[in-house]
Amino acid sequence: MNQKNRNCLLRIYLGRRRTNNRVEGDFTLRNFELTLDKMEILGVDPMPFVTPIAEALAVMHWETHYDAFDVEFDLGSSPKTRTRCVQPGDDASVEMATTWNRELGDNNPKCLQRAVNVWLLDFNQVGKITLNEEGVKKAVRGF
Repeated sequence: MNQKNRNCLLRIYLGRRRTNNRVEGDFTLRNFELTLDKMEILGVDPMPFVTPIAEALAVMHWETHYDAFDVEFDLGSSPKTRTRCVQPGDDASVEMATTWNRELGDNNPKCLQRAVNVWLLDFNQVGKITLNEEGVKKAVRGF
């Protein structure tokens, strides 16, 4: 595996298409912009991303009263379950491996499966909004 792709981060852009089709530099999954046209090329259905993004924006706007300015929606992974795993022949008195304390590799039991989810990141530029017409305008501009 290319170590540049060990940590994959796909940024979801449902309202954006690439402005050009050039590939510049080395391709890496570390900061990949998954625009709508790339989803079409890759055969990825964008609809499973719509609900989590809409729900997150609704919570940010109407529950927490923040504008979501410059937040990012990304595809990220996490352990599927917090499963305790013991390899055959292991001494039960030693610390048991869990989905949280084992590195991926050849000596890793297959119980460490990953789940892919939509993550909401990058809150450093969000601002408060009010629940009136001006607040709605600010929320629209923010995202």
